[in-house]
Amino acid sequence: LRLKHDEIVQYSLEKGILGPGVPVHMAIMVVETGHHVFWIPRTVHYPRPNGPQLLRQQCHWQVVPHFGAVTIHKSSSYTVNSRDREIQRLGALFAGGRPAAALAKDCCYRDVNELGHDVATLQQEKLALQQTLTEGQQTQERTVRKLNRLSEKNQQLEKELREFESAAIKLESEANRKMLEHDRKNSDLQVKLQQSQVRVRELESLLELCGPGAGKVPPFSDSSISSSTCPSDAMLQTALQQATDEKRLLYKQLNELKDREQSLLADFDKVKSKYTRLKQKHAALEQTQHQQPVSNSAESQVELQSLQYRCSELEEKLRHTKQERDRYSSDAERQRTIVSQLKRDSVEKDHELAELKNELHSQRKSNRPSTASQGGGGRLRTADSHGSGQSSLSVQAAIHRIERERDAAKSEVRQLEQERDALREKLKLSTRSQQDAVAKHENVIAEYSGRVAKLEAEKRDLQGGQSAAQMKVKLLKEESRELQARVKELEESYSKLKLSYSQMKILHEQTERALAQHQHRLLSTETQLGTAESKLQRVDSTVEDAQNEVGRLKGEISLLRASNASLVREKDKLLMDLDKKTENLYAAEAEISELKAKRKELKSTIDRMQQKLE
Repeated sequence: LRLKHDEIVQYSLEKGILGPGVPVHMAIMVVETGHHVFWIPRTVHYPRPNGPQLLRQQCHWQVVPHFGAVTIHKSSSYTVNSRDREIQRLGALFAGGRPAAALAKDCCYRDVNELGHDVATLQQEKLALQQTLTEGQQTQERTVRKLNRLSEKNQQLEKELREFESAAIKLESEANRKMLEHDRKNSDLQVKLQQSQVRVRELESLLELCGPGAGKVPPFSDSSISSSTCPSDAMLQTALQQATDEKRLLYKQLNELKDREQSLLADFDKVKSKYTRLKQKHAALEQTQHQQPVSNSAESQVELQSLQYRCSELEEKLRHTKQERDRYSSDAERQRTIVSQLKRDSVEKDHELAELKNELHSQRKSNRPSTASQGGGGRLRTADSHGSGQSSLSVQAAIHRIERERDAAKSEVRQLEQERDALREKLKLSTRSQQDAVAKHENVIAEYSGRVAKLEAEKRDLQGGQSAAQMKVKLLKEESRELQARVKELEESYSKLKLSYSQMKILHEQTERALAQHQHRLLSTETQLGTAESKLQRVDSTVEDAQNEVGRLKGEISLLRASNASLVREKDKLLMDLDKKTENLYAAEAEISELKAKRKELKSTIDRMQQKLE
């Protein structure tokens, strides 16, 4: 049964549990478990009424209301004791691994709303910091994408440069091979010229042996070829005309080669000037890079790392404050419920004490006339006092029982007063601990406000560092654009060099063809010289004409020698120019390798700045 005190008494009277003629009466035992109160009946057997005991039972039922009140007081005392035990048990559970004093200090009963406001402000600041971080991350991702694009473009340019370098190396090898072939052909031509000179000398010696007796013939010319009568003279004239034509063609080809060489030299000078300009620009870039201190990059990295670490610390602090707030709020609610229950218990006990005092006072007033004949003042007899012989045994037994119940009620009242005093002391201690906890929490809030101010200052510093990093990224982007423009200029110069090299290659092929034609013509001239020698041996009349022709041939030989010497000189000049060009190409390759190394350094700096931004 889950009923109140008065309802239980009324229920027992209605059901006949407490009534006349019943040997069993109801004793109420209270069992408290948490929030529920169960009333359990306990039977106590008495002997059946027999004869004079009927009067005793009647007196007993006259005292039933008093008995119900006493049982109610007993139940209240049981509730108080059970609540004390429950409080002790809960205190032990709360203590756990921590002492009760520490719990009381950590517990917060008041100013929880202020802590909630502080936590809300901290959350707003956290959201703002998160937004700034997301913006920084987005900008960083954009820069990373741009840098990736630039790196891809640089890789493509590197591939193209490698292809250009391989093509240049191939062209250089082909040019060297062709130069060697030209040298070999020139040496062959020199040998053939020497052989022709030897044959001319032999002819001169033969003419001298023939003597001056022969008739004189006018010198041959281009106009007199058609008027010659002798077939031998005609053959000689045709051979000389072919030799002169070949000589003119050779001079024309040499002039064309000189013009092409001059154009190539002009192109080379232009390329060299462009290369010097690029080199100067690269040196200026290097100076600007050296002027920028390395400490700035290291400091920016350290600042970024410190900012990230501070953000993580702020997040951890916010989580910790949230957990503490939840814990404090739960502890505060528990303590509030406990305090409210204790206050209710104390009020109920005060009411019960007042009722008990009123009932005792009424009982004393009602018992005074029955006990006035015993010679005492106003106090009832104890259990050890003996009644007079006039009173009956039943009345004495009832009086003794009432006195026992009165003594028990007094002892219970004393216990209740002691419990009330103990509860008041507990309330005082709890209020003191609450005040101490509130003071500590106010100090903690002040510390958190200081930390929040520090975090705001750090956030401003972070924003300043981010602006500086963005400026550095912009500068690096401008430098990368300048480098791309320079790479484009280098590519254009390289394409021009490639075109000039192709032109040189075509000219070289043309010279090879001309040399082959001249070789064929020299062979034909050699055959013609052999026929001329046979004709000179046969014909003595044409010695003077042959001498004139020999003089003419000597002049032509001298001219050929001079032309050969000029060709050798031009060949030496061309070789020197080729050596210079090869040296310039090697220097250009070295500078290109230096530019690549510098580009790699710029890439490394860009990667570092990316890491700093991260």
